Amino acid sequence: MQPQIQDVIIRNCHPIGCQVAANTQIKKATLLITQQPHAFTKHFFKQVLIFGASSECGLTYRIVLMFGPISVSYKRDSFEKDFDSADWCNNVFIKLEAKQQSLITADILGDAFADDTKQHIAVTVKTQFSGNVDTLVYSLAIGIRLKP
Repeated sequence: MQPQIQDVIIRNCHPIGCQVAANTQIKKATLLITQQPHAFTKHFFKQVLIFGASSECGLTYRIVLMFGPISVSYKRDSFEKDFDSADWCNNVFIKLEAKQQSLITADILGDAFADDTKQHIAVTVKTQFSGNVDTLVYSLAIGIRLKP
């Protein structure tokens, strides 16, 4: 398999590399939280909704806030020819780690601006958080948003 590179964007990845990267970030965050628990218990939020939680800043927030219980990402949801987007792989491995640590997490894959995705988010927030969110992280990587 060859990397699919378009300009400065790599369109595919190997899942094992994503798993190693996700586990490395989790270990670093866990170590930081363990070393400075006072800094995190004061700011630990339980009802977290993260838009754009599959990479970069959103993924970091998801890990530090204990995997961000509700995460919204616009990604494919299946492997294609042994490779897929790093974002999708990150979602898979973060969710697996959360499950191993008995943490509840919900991944919503879809266009955050689409009406059906908004409805799914609203139902999930109502079901998991009784309709309340105490932390909202907006980390969508979108340059131009077209009106639906």
